[in-house]
Amino acid sequence: LFGQTPFAMRLPSVLAGLAAVALVWLITRRWFDDRVALASATIFSVTVGHLWIARIGLQESVLIALMLVAVWLFLEGIERLGRGSFGGAGRIAVAGAVFGLAFLAKYNALILAPMFATIALVRLGRARGSLRRVVGPFALAVLLFLAVASPVIIYNIKLWQQFGHFDFQFSMLFG
Repeated sequence: LFGQTPFAMRLPSVLAGLAAVALVWLITRRWFDDRVALASATIFSVTVGHLWIARIGLQESVLIALMLVAVWLFLEGIERLGRGSFGGAGRIAVAGAVFGLAFLAKYNALILAPMFATIALVRLGRARGSLRRVVGPFALAVLLFLAVASPVIIYNIKLWQQFGHFDFQFSMLFG
């Protein structure tokens, strides 16, 4: 659309960086007040690392935005499930799919898996019987994650079968 220019290469990164600032504001506003949300988004928006990543055209910008979307959906889903409100299970399932997209952007997104598991256990473990309510949505989220991430998983399985090793990132991840 914009040709092979630096602008075309950097545009997705810039848009993802702007979305990440908005998501920091949205996540913080949901659990704190407007002042804290504005302060968080402002500090995040002027952080040297974020500015550098968002303007240079690295895939990390997209990774950060997708991880923040997954976190927001997951936290919203957990909170709704804890209250017994409608839509919590769906948000958790969609968070799994978005988590899969983040994993496709870069494998570093895997850091969300233990975080999500811990949050689910801590937040819902307190409420009697609520842990059972999260098992189904959590299993669906894992299935959606695996479905979205399947190209990378299949690729690495085939690499292992063919050459006896994974790609560089998986090799580093699994030693």
